[in-house]
Amino acid sequence: MADIKAPANESQTALAPLPAEQLSAEGVLDALKMILFGAPLNSVLESVTRLIEAHSEGMLCTIFLIDTDGQHMHYAAAPNLPEPYRAATDGLRIGSDAGSCGRAAYFGKPVFVADILSDPKMGAIKRCRHVGRTPGRMVESDRLA
Repeated sequence: MADIKAPANESQTALAPLPAEQLSAEGVLDALKMILFGAPLNSVLESVTRLIEAHSEGMLCTIFLIDTDGQHMHYAAAPNLPEPYRAATDGLRIGSDAGSCGRAAYFGKPVFVADILSDPKMGAIKRCRHVGRTPGRMVESDRLA
């Protein structure tokens, strides 16, 4: 692919997007098209999680929605999360020791956990017998709204 020329006052030439960046743009457009055509929310959110997972090998992405009671979270999208883990953790209560997602929802700010098994605030997540079998240990959670 040819280089894209920068404005004359700039001394560097910008390179064309890398294939991964093009894939991301296509994935974002696909999600936007789904919204435009009225796809179910869970389908749109699953598309977004797959797009995020595509950025890093072995990454698992989930999106929770807060229940109408405002106290519990349920999976809206978790396409590659092992089903036993998903079943054991769906509906967890929001709180200061309710795992990274529950804490992010509770405090309204990002939560980072380097190792699920050694973090004392992972609460019920740590007690889930499927955690040790779930790929990956780094967790990042953020409350979006």
